[in-house]
Amino acid sequence: MLWADTGEVSHITPIGSLEGPPPEDYTDPQASSTEPSPTPQPGFLGTSLPMEYGYATVALIIVAIAVATGYLYLKRERRKARAGKGEV
Repeated sequence: MLWADTGEVSHITPIGSLEGPPPEDYTDPQASSTEPSPTPQPGFLGTSLPMEYGYATVALIIVAIAVATGYLYLKRERRKARAGKGEV
């Protein structure tokens, strides 16, 4: 961290993968574990998206089809009603 006005270094912390090697007495908690680490399960369409997105997508498609079908049905009924009255 640098002071903006003087440019003086106030604090240094290594971050990311540029960090030095771990201390001599460091033990990796994952290395001592006997349980295998869980493998990520594929989500929606084999991606990492949660399955809930898949359910929401399917529900949205069903609603869109229902709305489109209803609209076309009502449009046809109005056309029939006009044709019955002599209008075209």
